[in-house]
Amino acid sequence: MTLTAGIPYPTSGEVAAELATAAANRIARLPSIGSVLRANPIVLALGLALTPTTMGDGTLPNPVDTLSPSQMAWANTVTERLGLPSGWLAQNLAMKQHAANMAGGGTLTEEDYDQVAEDTYKQAQAAGQLNIAQSAVTTGGVRVTSRERERPANCIVGPYQDILDICAGEAHHIVPDMAYRLGARPTGAATASPEGRIPGAPTLKEGMSICLTPAQHGSGPTGIHGRLRPKLNALGAASPVPGTAPMGAITMASLSEINAIPDISPECKEYAAVRTVEQVTNGPGLAAPGRTRESPLPSADAKRVLAAGSY
Repeated sequence: MTLTAGIPYPTSGEVAAELATAAANRIARLPSIGSVLRANPIVLALGLALTPTTMGDGTLPNPVDTLSPSQMAWANTVTERLGLPSGWLAQNLAMKQHAANMAGGGTLTEEDYDQVAEDTYKQAQAAGQLNIAQSAVTTGGVRVTSRERERPANCIVGPYQDILDICAGEAHHIVPDMAYRLGARPTGAATASPEGRIPGAPTLKEGMSICLTPAQHGSGPTGIHGRLRPKLNALGAASPVPGTAPMGAITMASLSEINAIPDISPECKEYAAVRTVEQVTNGPGLAAPGRTRESPLPSADAKRVLAAGSY
């Protein structure tokens, strides 16, 4: 199959045949599905939310329970081939399969698979997340991870404590530190402590940050805080646990506002995105709940899921 963008990928039948051959030779080894967004609508950086057929209790179908091994293998193979964010294609395919099951059909056609791949690619493209959530980009046919890439010139991006003293403007947490916290912003020695934060979260000092001018960083209508706040509020309002949203959605919304700053080079934006998604993925994870409002403080239900690190 081939996307409208011209990128080829295997059909579900081809992946199933490969699995059957591998199984016959007793060497079948399926890749890990990684982090899968579940128990919440998938909310994209543009502020759009998918509205899938749920399992009846308000949660999304779990890809591991809904999809067959060959379907999971196809989703993982195509995710890698197209550079999609981890879990998006598997979740979208699970929603498609669950809807087919509920309708009494069950079996998906190759056209169904093609449409899910196309739609997921467009979602990731619109959200600026192609190749980024896997912390790798393709250069001249060679996949290059963020650790192998050098920071672009005139691009001050790194942990908050590392850039604070070298930033001539204002150091900005790309993912708001508030998203990781259960309470008020820490001060003093607490800025280096993991206490009062969601499991796996970076400390305030460790949070991936970028150097902005005061105008870019402000809370007014043209500043990044002023533009991002309503997006995060909307994510939290649409959540089954108000005031929270998956860290993947919070990260995408945050990166979309970095991408909207015209004075930052495309190379710096890409570098910032790779480093940020890498930190979230390796820390709390894209599916973990994060906080979406500075005030009021999280409710009891919100604190419960935030402290647990899952919905």
